[in-house]
Amino acid sequence: MQKISKKHKLAAGVVLTGAALLALTYWRSANKEIVEKVVASDITPIQKASATTPDAAIYVRDVSIEQSSNKIQAAQQLKSLQRYGNTTQGLGVQFKQATHAKMNYRFGQKKPTTFAPVAFGAILPKQFVLTGRQYEGKPNATGAYGSLYRLFEYPETKARIEIFETQLSADAPFERVIELQNDQIADTPVLLEQFTDKKGLVYYSVAIIIADKFYQINTKAVEKQVVIELLEKLIVLSKQTKQN
Repeated sequence: MQKISKKHKLAAGVVLTGAALLALTYWRSANKEIVEKVVASDITPIQKASATTPDAAIYVRDVSIEQSSNKIQAAQQLKSLQRYGNTTQGLGVQFKQATHAKMNYRFGQKKPTTFAPVAFGAILPKQFVLTGRQYEGKPNATGAYGSLYRLFEYPETKARIEIFETQLSADAPFERVIELQNDQIADTPVLLEQFTDKKGLVYYSVAIIIADKFYQINTKAVEKQVVIELLEKLIVLSKQTKQN
């Protein structure tokens, strides 16, 4: 079971509950600790697949703010989202690890993951190229990582896209706070946030769960329609992969 660090955990209106009560609410954009904290051995699963239906794995459960394990914080996040268009009233740690990821991509070794990473190069606009990669959290017993960070840049502009892809576990399903999902893409709930920096550049942050994957996608100087199209393609690709 892979840990999600704090950089995602406050990004998508999701709360992981259990004996440890880690309160992994990831509705705050790209917070710095998500991948390291998605898994804890003392977490009691909310729900597991039935022994009679082993394929019915459950990775997420939708709850209201009143039902969530962190009602006060969820309510504050919703108020900020409604007023400012984001849950933090300003940029957080978007792209803070880009430099390190670029160095790691250039000089580091490629490492195994517990999942087949999405081929984002095939669904991103062709102008974007992979310039950074970093493995998140701690490797499992076989040395495989459960979360992967990738940075894509458009060399001729200031446009950047960073993507965290993290595998979830049916052993500890997530609570997704319904009120914090402010959009739907292809019938999939999404938290879509907008920010503007001091120079007037627009950022978008997206948190979305597709099947057994959590994605945190942050963009800089990228048109909203490009973000929407990326999500649509990601959902279609994920469904095709699952069917195959």
